[in-house]
Amino acid sequence: MEPILQRTYILDAAATADGFCRPEALLQRMQDAATEHSEDIGTGRDVMLREHNSVWMLARCWYQLTQPLMPGMAITLQTWPCKNTVTSSERYFAFYADGKRIGQALQMWVLADVDKRRICRIDQFPEICAMPLTEKPGLPRLRRLPRPKLQDTGVYTVTPADIDENGHMNNVRYLRCAMQPLADTFVWQLQINYEHECRVGQALHLQAVPQDEPRLVFGLLDDGSVSFEAQIWQSQPE
Repeated sequence: MEPILQRTYILDAAATADGFCRPEALLQRMQDAATEHSEDIGTGRDVMLREHNSVWMLARCWYQLTQPLMPGMAITLQTWPCKNTVTSSERYFAFYADGKRIGQALQMWVLADVDKRRICRIDQFPEICAMPLTEKPGLPRLRRLPRPKLQDTGVYTVTPADIDENGHMNNVRYLRCAMQPLADTFVWQLQINYEHECRVGQALHLQAVPQDEPRLVFGLLDDGSVSFEAQIWQSQPE
């Protein structure tokens, strides 16, 4: 069991108009590392589904970079679980390239009962209570995002290709939707919150404030409830 998982990946996503990696490349590798590490420490999907009829769902994700990422670039991720609350488990990431630290990230995961589709209490699971927690640097809490007056920017209908093994839209695909109203340039920092799962055939009504920095993009279901909300910085943070 590794308290801290370290893996090196090659970023192979398509490039933006300015030649850099699109943000889903990093989110996909974070998801890969988190999945592998949870399996290694005994809290993976198969264990939680078999023993507790529950699955992990990503509820919040934030990252910040200090340099752009290029297609074909090798990036090393370090990740570890860092905090448990009553209903969530937080996971921290550090990013390196050529031996230099280039960013960090924080994810908030929840466990949901497969049949009831309800979030479970973390303290009900001995595997999670026993997993090693490693301290993370001080970071802002991953809260709900402000919702100012938004502009309608289009509709996306979820396809079978968007669906993951839990039967709902894959986390990375939500980010592709969030980027649709924005310029095709590099994303230095973002926060995306997953509020209500989306299934095949459902429509996501995209609304945004694309002129401001950071950009805000929301995906709404037909009943007006928020499926996802994203805050995206395309200008380099100071």
